[in-house]
Amino acid sequence: MPAPAARPPAPAPRRFRHAAWPLLCALGVAAVMILVLKGAEDRVKRDAGAAAAGAGVIPQVADVDRALEAMSLITVILETKVTSAAHDESWRGDVEARVTVPVRLMFGTDLAQAHVEVSTLGPLARTYTIHAPQPRRLATELLTSSEQASVSLGWLRYRTRAGEFYLGQARKALSDQAAAMILSDDESARVREETRRRLEALVRLVLGSEEGARARVSIVFADEDAPAGEAPAPREASANLWPGAHP
Repeated sequence: MPAPAARPPAPAPRRFRHAAWPLLCALGVAAVMILVLKGAEDRVKRDAGAAAAGAGVIPQVADVDRALEAMSLITVILETKVTSAAHDESWRGDVEARVTVPVRLMFGTDLAQAHVEVSTLGPLARTYTIHAPQPRRLATELLTSSEQASVSLGWLRYRTRAGEFYLGQARKALSDQAAAMILSDDESARVREETRRRLEALVRLVLGSEEGARARVSIVFADEDAPAGEAPAPREASANLWPGAHP
């Protein structure tokens, strides 16, 4: 009697085959989307680089709202750097953007509020006491053309989207970060003494070579007392430092 024929293996249950197809389709779609987005990002980078290389800067005519009188004298310029950062946390990966730019802090005093007292010390010598506001920061300049930027991206975060967005957020905060910078006590003292020295040199320049060489010039800031240890001398005049300056 012939042996019974071997039975073919039982097919896998249809429910498992049907459950695998959606998963495979989803993975395929995700892979295609990642490739498409990566290609689009590369094209945007190439186009932006070509546009930046070929575009020239067109000067704009200033639309002046108003012109203000000023006699502020910049005496010290300090060069430093400011850094601003922005970040975001997500299941698609974290993003951290950091921007650093050079900064110039300009310090000086307002000569429009300064006045001079002239005292006679003898037949040939005079003392010029200049009362001026204490040095302060007059301007803050951000050199954005020398920016250094860095972006750290997660596995599903893209430079053209999340990266550029958070770089923009970091750039927005640069001005506030620079305005909030303070000086150490040593740097503040140096700014004060440099301002005093430059004001004295300016006064001697205005007096001329002969009078400036023999005159005694004293700079007194608004938060200081007059120089001590000197006998009071007859006062000749007290006036603004510059004709036409507004007190």
